[in-house]
Amino acid sequence: MIVPLARRSSIMKEVMWPLGDEMGTFDYSATLQQRLFSQTPTLEKLIDYLRQHCSGKTLTFEQLREETWDSPFIEKHYREAVKKLEKCGEVRVVRCESKKSGVSGRDRISFLGGNRHGGLDEN
Repeated sequence: MIVPLARRSSIMKEVMWPLGDEMGTFDYSATLQQRLFSQTPTLEKLIDYLRQHCSGKTLTFEQLREETWDSPFIEKHYREAVKKLEKCGEVRVVRCESKKSGVSGRDRISFLGGNRHGGLDEN
């Protein structure tokens, strides 16, 4: 069985993340040009990344992670970001696998279009 690059990279990030410290001294490169993570990414960076790349899309949690595999974030970061965006009204989550507040696998996440997060383009 051949495992797709996105899945291999996600597995590597999940395995290696705990080995680094919070100062970002651990560095892993999936290719010569791209780093999986070289510093501790922030939740706000992931939220901004999701706003930019997913606006107007509906994806399962699994698809979200597959489509953004080249970001430096791991599964727990995605869960935190989606929950925060849901609380702010920027995403709608239809839970197919998770309980009332979790997010995983086949749960469908709709990233609502428009600029609902700070009023930058609300003129």
